[in-house]
Amino acid sequence: MRRSVIRVVVAIVPLMIPLASLNAQQEILLRFRPAPGHVVRILSTYTAAMTFKNLMGEGLPQDAGSLSVEAEIMQSITDRVRSVGGAVTVDRTVDSTRATARLAGLVQSGTADARQRATARVVISDRLEVLDFAVTEADSLTALVESALRTPIGYEFALPEQPIRPGDTWVTTLRFPFQSIDDNRADQTPGLDTAVVAEATFRLDSIVVRAGDTLAYLGVRGNFQPVTMTETAVQGVSGSGTISGALAGTLIWSAGWNAFGSGAIRAVLAMDFALLDGGRRAALSIEFDVVNRFEIRP
Repeated sequence: MRRSVIRVVVAIVPLMIPLASLNAQQEILLRFRPAPGHVVRILSTYTAAMTFKNLMGEGLPQDAGSLSVEAEIMQSITDRVRSVGGAVTVDRTVDSTRATARLAGLVQSGTADARQRATARVVISDRLEVLDFAVTEADSLTALVESALRTPIGYEFALPEQPIRPGDTWVTTLRFPFQSIDDNRADQTPGLDTAVVAEATFRLDSIVVRAGDTLAYLGVRGNFQPVTMTETAVQGVSGSGTISGALAGTLIWSAGWNAFGSGAIRAVLAMDFALLDGGRRAALSIEFDVVNRFEIRP
């Protein structure tokens, strides 16, 4: 009996070695190649904590050192593939947007629940690069809605050029829709219309093959390129400032959906301003801690 077991083990081991080598060599080519008529519905949620320091302005006590605002933005987005070829043309619609905001520690102080329905025709490469973008229909078009029309997952970046294996990385430029996070205050807070980009490193952590689908689990980290703003003028206050920060997160690419099925990315940014208000010099700092979560809705 013991000899039989040994024979079986000896027979199985050589078979396991090629299988282990195959798994180690497993690779995937991440490409956006949906079929015409393909429909994907995505729920995207931003939660943001904004801390304002060195405040000045009417209605604030003289010794006001800081003020924190918490906000949540939820958007329902639908992608409909119009045509495929050298690139993919998508009709993307923001079906609804819901935003809430409050002073930290207080009950909810403001809610905006609007359909804000808007549609754009977006031409996308198979590496997810936005090649062309045009709004075709809009009830209203805020920076918040426009950013969602460009990318439903909240960030713009390119997929890797070559097939990748677990452990492989690639570096690409990632665009963060910073100007849309505090859209309701865009006319009050300096610098929110400034684009922010990061040099991000993506890493393929693992590949999971399922019936009818293959999932690629990715991690991402990056530092935002410092941005200098000059001659910012808001309600009579002028000055200059800088933006800097970092991001980290996880994403899951679904080959079956031809899309990122879910993910979460956290970005932490700091804005520092030197201001001049009626001859009086002052400093203003704003710290942002923003988490974007998204998932496909069947």
